[in-house]
Amino acid sequence: MPQAISPSQAVRSVILPLLALLSIPPPLRLAAAGATTIDVAADKFTDTLGNLNASSTQFKWTYDNIKPVPSIVVSNKAGTAIANGATTGDDSLHAAITISEPIVGFDLSYFTFTGNGSASDLILVNDTSATMKLIASASGTITARSR
Repeated sequence: MPQAISPSQAVRSVILPLLALLSIPPPLRLAAAGATTIDVAADKFTDTLGNLNASSTQFKWTYDNIKPVPSIVVSNKAGTAIANGATTGDDSLHAAITISEPIVGFDLSYFTFTGNGSASDLILVNDTSATMKLIASASGTITARSR
């Protein structure tokens, strides 16, 4: 007849040795953007019959935590660049927007206007650039901001 063991004996003789065999890494946390690969090398562990493991297929992952950065160049109807904060007699201006990396879902709702101005005719040139028309409805300072 098998001999009974206490819970503390079970922990010492069965559970602790099993836990020592396990190697569970912490969650993967990346500090910087870039490519990461995860591999399991061959011959690092065995199955219950003692067979060594084969190597895994490589898992590739690219981590991107860099915010897209927009830059805006504004010009008048003649194509002359207008400096930020400048005063002009133009009732509309052309804005060319370039973004530092490809984006999706870009539309006029990303902009807010204060003063007597608005925007129209947003054209997505590609996934990193767009153009739009800035319109003055009356004299005064118009401020456009991206949200």
